[in-house]
Amino acid sequence: QTMANDIVKMSDDAAYEANVDPLLVLSIIATESSFNPNSVSNVGAEGLMQVWRRWHPEKFTGINTATPARN
Repeated sequence: QTMANDIVKMSDDAAYEANVDPLLVLSIIATESSFNPNSVSNVGAEGLMQVWRRWHPEKFTGINTATPARN
């Protein structure tokens, strides 16, 4: 349950920063990864939001994994 709370909190914070509905962020996470932070697609998209790190390397500088917060 702690991971679920963390995901909701991170989603709420990200939605506030982006000025979007938090339910939109949670809906995308549900669709893209079924709330699995370790999800990897067959084309290499990673994490909750299924981000392709190779397309956004500047957002992942200095880390080896796409953490839920960064994702």
